[in-house]
Amino acid sequence: MFHPKLARKLALLGASNEQIADVFEVTEKTVQNWAEKHEEFGRMLNAGKMVADAEVANSLYRRAVGYRHKATKTFARGQACHCSVH
Repeated sequence: MFHPKLARKLALLGASNEQIADVFEVTEKTVQNWAEKHEEFGRMLNAGKMVADAEVANSLYRRAVGYRHKATKTFARGQACHCSVH
């Protein structure tokens, strides 16, 4: 049986329909059928995928425009380096 909340969580992690099918121990076609026939399952699956896709797009954009952030690196001897990472 399908579990909409689990499908959403898997989709949030970037799992493909094939990978989700493996978790549920069904075929990829069965996952597609569930999404089409069961509104909640399809909605949760799509919601997870939309968030995951948006996060990837945001990360690619930030990388493309040279996103930077401050970081502190600590070395084995206790020395710290405060630097800008991009």
